[in-house]
Amino acid sequence: MHGANSTIGHLWYNQSAAILGNIVGGAVFVAFTAHLMNHWVSPIGGSHPTGTYLAHDVESTRYAREN
Repeated sequence: MHGANSTIGHLWYNQSAAILGNIVGGAVFVAFTAHLMNHWVSPIGGSHPTGTYLAHDVESTRYAREN
């Protein structure tokens, strides 16, 4: 590595920080997108009750209530 002062300790420190950042960042990203999917109300029109996962679930819930 062109004379860089590199040790196994530096490698472990760097990789642990990268892995921890990816885990935390991924968890926040997944939680945020799941929250949006469960609580999204379209600004164009039509609203669905909160707690539904996707538009397909809204239609299947509506169908189940009617039948």
